[in-house]
Formats: sequence, structure tokens, C-alpha cells
Amino acid sequence: MRRWASVAAVSLCIGCTTDPKGEEDVDDDFIPMTTTATGTEGTGAGNGPGSGPSAADTTTDDPATTGEPETPIECQDEVLPPGIPGSCLDAVLDFMASFGGVSSEEDLAALCSRVRAASDFVLLHSSEEVMTPSGDIDWTLFKGYLFAVIDEMEAAEAADARPCGEHDDLLTLCLEPFAGLVSGGPVAALGDGPALVVTGIMQGPIPMDDPDQHAQFGFVFETDGDASNDWQAQPPFTFDFFQGTDLWIQALYDPATGWSMEAARIEGGSSIVPYESGARIVIDGATVYAIVPMEELGGDCPRARLTAFAHGGDFGLQPPHTWSGDNELPIDQPMLVSCRA
Repeated sequence: MRRWASVAAVSLCIGCTTDPKGEEDVDDDFIPMTTTATGTEGTGAGNGPGSGPSAADTTTDDPATTGEPETPIECQDEVLPPGIPGSCLDAVLDFMASFGGVSSEEDLAALCSRVRAASDFVLLHSSEEVMTPSGDIDWTLFKGYLFAVIDEMEAAEAADARPCGEHDDLLTLCLEPFAGLVSGGPVAALGDGPALVVTGIMQGPIPMDDPDQHAQFGFVFETDGDASNDWQAQPPFTFDFFQGTDLWIQALYDPATGWSMEAARIEGGSSIVPYESGARIVIDGATVYAIVPMEELGGDCPRARLTAFAHGGDFGLQPPHTWSGDNELPIDQPMLVSCRA
């Protein structure tokens, strides 16, 4: 059961984005950033993220001090985008409350109002030789998303709240060190500075041990504003989900070996260089979120894309081309932006 955290309220930049029209949607207290679309024609245009009102009717009484039964922290359905009930946010609210990221009615109202609905568009396979998905697997389709920037103390508490490994009904993935490989940039342990939390809310719970499907949840970033060193799509993979990005953090699942995490930086637009990231990825029911040290992301306003993909072991490249996936935002739209103060 969730309860209010007994620490001071914290200012969060939750869901700061740039919409498909290029109009910034960034909290006034945070640094604005203008982005440029880096997509390819023919990927399908989305309707863009939606948002709800910025108010929530909740209680802030702490059961520990009032003696009353615990009151769950809940986003009221009417303040959320259509199609995203408050129950979808249970996992991320549990997480935010664990370190005080949601510790007042104002914090909760800010979080609820910043949830964005996923875009409505037809996703194409990364390869132009493979057409639309052969089937929709609900846990590969985004229902919505949100961002939060947390400070150094909160990041340290978040690391304690989500230790590596499987705990209860959730899984926290951490990186196995890549000994002997050059990192190619700054690396920070979680808790050594501010962190960005990127959350994907899926349409169904993510299975921990699917016997057939291989899975990939990618959190990919453009960190330096330099398009010349971003990953370039190569034919026939014209619609590559990761194009226009230079840092990748992924949760990967193989039925034979289970879950793992990988992190890599892109050099020269084509070289994939693994590095020892301090990030963590948490899978909790229908929610998947990455907690990434801001130091690794290069600046105050990193740009991000969320991706999900499942296939039977051949990436959907062979007949009957079985695959399912999603990305947010679509690759022909500006990337998501979140800024710290």
C-alpha cells in the first residue's frame, strides 16, 4: 500500500516534452530547449501527446501520525489523458513515494497533470522490407509516459529503494561491467548527482519469463545536440527506432537466458561502444522505467525516445514476419525533452 513520504516536497520536471508541432511544453522553472525532428518520411504521423488538468483531489494525511488507515496515493482519473486510468500509475507512484518525490498534494497534482498519452500512429518495422506488425502484443504498446528529474539526494534514495535484482514482484536491472572497454564519456554511479527518470506505461503487464518472445525496451537519447555523431539509419533499416540518437540504455530478454541490461554510446554515427553506465531499469507490472544519472546524458536538457519491441527470435525479418513494437515519440517527430533546474 502506498503512503505519503514524510520528507519535504521536491520540485519535479515531470513529462517535459516538445510536442509534434515543435512547441515546447517545459515547466517555467526548468530550462527550455528547442529540438528538431530527426525522423524519416513514411513512418506514420501521430496525433501527439495529450495532457490533463493540473489538479488532483487527494489526501495528504500521514497514517503514521494520524493513526488512520493508509490512504493510497492515486491520480484521479479525470485529470489524466483519456484511456489512462489512475491504476496505470501505481508502480511509478510507489517508486516516487519511496524517496519523497511525491510528498505533497502539489507534487501529486504536478505528476498527474504531466502524464502524456501515447501517440496514435501506425508503426513500421525498422526494415523497409517488413511491413506492419503481424500482431499487437499489449506489453509492447505504450499507453502513456512521463519524465521526472530528481536531485542527488533523491537519486541516492531511489538507488536504495530499487536495488539490483528481483524483489517481490519487480525486477531491477543493473549493468555488468564491460571490463577493458573505453567508456567514451562520463560515467556516474546512481546517487552521485541528479538523475532522469523516464517511464513507459504499457498496455499490459510485462511478462518476466515469456517462453517464446524475445523483448527489447530501449531508452535512447540525443545528448549533445550534434547530429553528425548520431546513429544513422542504413538501408534496408530505413525506419530504425534508434536513429538520431547517441546513447542507448536497453533492457533485453531472451527466453533462454532471461533478462539483461546493455548500455552503449555511438561514435561517428555507426560505431556502437559499450560503456559502464550507472543507470538502472525497473520492470514493475505494466510499467518500465529507466533511472539515468544526468551526468551520463551530457547536458541539462537531454532528448529521449522510448522504444519497445518483441519477436520470436529473428527480429521479425523472416516469414511470417512475427513481431510487435512501439516507439514514443515516432521517429518522424521531435524527441521528448526533460530539463533540470
